[in-house]
Amino acid sequence: MDPATARDVRQTALNILWPEVEPGPLETLDAESAVMAEARAKAFRLYTRRMSLRQIADELKIHHSTAGRYVNQVLDGYRRYAMQDARAHLAAELGRLATLEAELWEAWDRSKGEAVETFTGKTDRGSSAKVTKKQRHGDPRIMKLLLDAWDKRCRLLGLLAGGDAKSASGTPPVKFVAGINPEELV
Repeated sequence: MDPATARDVRQTALNILWPEVEPGPLETLDAESAVMAEARAKAFRLYTRRMSLRQIADELKIHHSTAGRYVNQVLDGYRRYAMQDARAHLAAELGRLATLEAELWEAWDRSKGEAVETFTGKTDRGSSAKVTKKQRHGDPRIMKLLLDAWDKRCRLLGLLAGGDAKSASGTPPVKFVAGINPEELV
């Protein structure tokens, strides 16, 4: 592992085990904070081995409420870290969807417009060409992909209340947005 990656891993572990320490250089960690982080790590390690808080307290020679606080602080650090990763992952997925939508819109625009058909053939008087122009209204397959992308965006953002269930009015269940019930708009 290169030094930069190792430093990032240590910083992440430090943020989980000692959430009060502001993100930044590891050199700012004082000795007392390091001892507390190590105690939290030991308490959490014992907790993951299915030991009770009383057993952890006896093993580390601390009060059982302190053992519980250590375990909860580490769990809270993991939760915060997991939420940051979830937000970053959500942002990345939404970015990919935006790129896909832009490409689909370009394809949709190309699928519309006039289609020119030419026919070159032989007639009694020699060769002739026939040109016809026809208006195209867009490829429905591309629109289906756009609708699927919009559906995916709504699901990622949690705008749909549930799977593909329909409400009594036949509209998809949507959460209240800005205090407006979407079923009242139908």
